[in-house]
Amino acid sequence: MKTKIKKKVNDKTKIRRLNSLSLKKGIFPKLLDCLEDTISKSAIVDFQNYLKKFPDITKWTVYSDYCLDDKNKNSDVYSFALFPHIKDFRMLLDEISSNIKKDLKEKKVIAEETLDYLKNENFFVFNFIFPKKYFNAKDFYKEKEINSLKKHIEIIKDNWKDDESKRRILMLLRKWVKELEVKSFSIKLYFQILICSFLAAYICVLLQREKGNVEIYSWLSDKDDMTTFAEGVITAIYILRKEEIKTIMKLKIKPIIEGFYTPKSDKELFYEPLIKIPDHFCGTLATVIKNNENNLQNFESKYIQIVEGVLKENKNIINIEFLRDTDRKKLAVQRLVFRNKNLV
Repeated sequence: MKTKIKKKVNDKTKIRRLNSLSLKKGIFPKLLDCLEDTISKSAIVDFQNYLKKFPDITKWTVYSDYCLDDKNKNSDVYSFALFPHIKDFRMLLDEISSNIKKDLKEKKVIAEETLDYLKNENFFVFNFIFPKKYFNAKDFYKEKEINSLKKHIEIIKDNWKDDESKRRILMLLRKWVKELEVKSFSIKLYFQILICSFLAAYICVLLQREKGNVEIYSWLSDKDDMTTFAEGVITAIYILRKEEIKTIMKLKIKPIIEGFYTPKSDKELFYEPLIKIPDHFCGTLATVIKNNENNLQNFESKYIQIVEGVLKENKNIINIEFLRDTDRKKLAVQRLVFRNKNLV
């Protein structure tokens, strides 16, 4: 009996030390600090005011799209559109399909009904903008990442409740380790998965923190190498990142039911029309955010339409830019607001 008690104490101590080390040394806790400092100003007020319109809604879904690694774009952007469950899903699909008929890249001019719908106050949009090559091979330490993942696998195996969710997470993380051990593994893809899972996790935690009655939450993503890789390993990283964020924020929030869908590269998404909303935002911002450029008249008319007709002075949209500091040890984040045809 004494031996068992001692073992439990040792396990808890080991977990606490590992978590403490990762929370102090990791890149994402530093990004979280910067992000929280920026969000805590005008952005959180806008988000809180939005949530006040849906006091009794307990079911939420976020739809995401990305503009990454495009040689014709000036930035990398991750966009997330948060929807309350206030109408039938099929009705919502039909509604969006009738107002947004094509992806942004297929258009030269944006129809008025599309601009009006993108200003719809029933959804809230988070856009995260990064300079190209924000992370690179110099930030990647393969053995360190593999060892950290293996430790997390052991912690989950020994301490999490044994259910289907736990078994799936362990299966995905073990696949992730095997992929990392392959010499030809893409470091760029690795960082994209980490960034995307971190941002998605942050939005969910932020919603739970600001709205205590959330019961069901789903994250539905566009098809991308990040989301299809290794049978959807990004969802397992997302869950780990959520636990990390809650620990850093010292939050004790009630468990919720979460849903994911792992896109198949050869199958159409059943929620495809909804992806057209974040698509318009990430495509526009990836174009117009360029090396402190603030004269938007230098870009195609469709992008100007979205900036002037949707983004400008819109309190239901938060644009967050992650900056590259000349001193690599420092990180910087700022909120971007569009006013009078210019970026302020």
